Amino acid sequence: MASSGIFISVQAEESQPQLENPALVNPAVVPVPNEIDAFWMPRHIEKIKEINEHPAANLVMIGDSITQSLEQNGPEPWNQMKSVWDRYYAPFKAVNLGFNSDNTANVLWRLQNGEIDNLHPKVVVLEIGANNTGRKHWSAQQTLEGIEAIVSLVHTKIPETKIIVLNILPCGYAFAEEVNSQINAALAQKFANSDFVFVTDFSNIFMQDGKLNRNLFVEGKVSLTSEAVHPSSEGHEKIAKTLQPMLQKLMEESD
Repeated sequence: MASSGIFISVQAEESQPQLENPALVNPAVVPVPNEIDAFWMPRHIEKIKEINEHPAANLVMIGDSITQSLEQNGPEPWNQMKSVWDRYYAPFKAVNLGFNSDNTANVLWRLQNGEIDNLHPKVVVLEIGANNTGRKHWSAQQTLEGIEAIVSLVHTKIPETKIIVLNILPCGYAFAEEVNSQINAALAQKFANSDFVFVTDFSNIFMQDGKLNRNLFVEGKVSLTSEAVHPSSEGHEKIAKTLQPMLQKLMEESD
């Protein structure tokens, strides 16, 4: 299946109002489609068609461009992404529901509009949140509530499914790193005793001598200055290898 182009750079958008007043509506939990990027709605329609034609998926990967990039065959530096998918995820009859530029509000809209209907996977892997903080400048609390809303929706629609929540990966955006760290810590605490949600942290994979290893990011392969956001094929393979034991265990427990 052809994949839409991937955004390498992430431009910071104008900051949104924070939830200092509890009466304010949290935009991270309000389902909205992406009406800016032309590829987005056709991809949504295409994914529903794919799901209807292949409903027997045991693994569903939900996320943003980091997840969508696993469909890429190239060109450089996006080559070899799909080979990671084919080796580690395709054997589970996996479906890729990653969408470039998505935030939690976009994911909620997609899931409320057919993308996991008629699916009964053993495992869902959720990777989301980087665009909440890096593009929207939404707060840690707003983003945490957005991720919690997605988990709740998935569990309501397919309660038998186990959910692996990936921590927001380290990136080169200093203004987002502190907020992302707060979100990751809160996620670990929130779901520490859950019997169906499993939070995983791959941060150490991307660090070397206390610094971000840019060699494991697409941006590090094309520029000396652009901020690292998207794992390269090597970065994705490290994630996949680390994730495999948990995936295999949850799959076997669901048999």
